[in-house]
Order: sequence, then C-alpha cells, then structure tokens
Amino acid sequence: MFATNDDVNCHNKRLIRGLNYPIATSIATSVRSNYWTEGDEEGLELELLIAIGARVMLTSKLWIDVGLVNGGLGVIQQIVYNPESSPL
Repeated sequence: MFATNDDVNCHNKRLIRGLNYPIATSIATSVRSNYWTEGDEEGLELELLIAIGARVMLTSKLWIDVGLVNGGLGVIQQIVYNPESSPL
C-alpha cells in the first residue's frame, strides 16, 4: 500500500529499471468514442514504460478469441522497435 500516486509511480519506475533491460516508452491513445475527453480514463497514465520481463495487465477486451481480455496478465517477452527509434 502506498500513500500517494507519486509513491506508486516511484516504486514502479524503480522496479522496471531493476529489470536491467532497455526501457521502451509508449504514448497511450484511446480507442473510445468521439465523446472521450482527457481524464476519462480514471487516472491511467498517458506514457507507458515497458521493458522485457515487465508484468502487464490488460484493462479492456482486445481480442477475446485468443484470450486478450480485461484482467488478463502477462509478461513482456519481446519489443519490436521502429527502425528510426531506439530504447532509452
């Protein structure tokens, strides 16, 4: 349990850096309707930091037929980068 969201963010960043893999940054986009406005995502981060070995959880149904559903848990196995970009 953490007292503030800042404490949670610091803890998560410390853990992801501890994986000792390059960190990829992904800017979140919404797939909701045209009525979506900034802040409607209930505090979800706009910038996602991921690295190989990071644990992730889905917060929406992406592809039901293959099991990518809300609450699904996984571990990042591979990250494919755009040839013009590189990890941090």
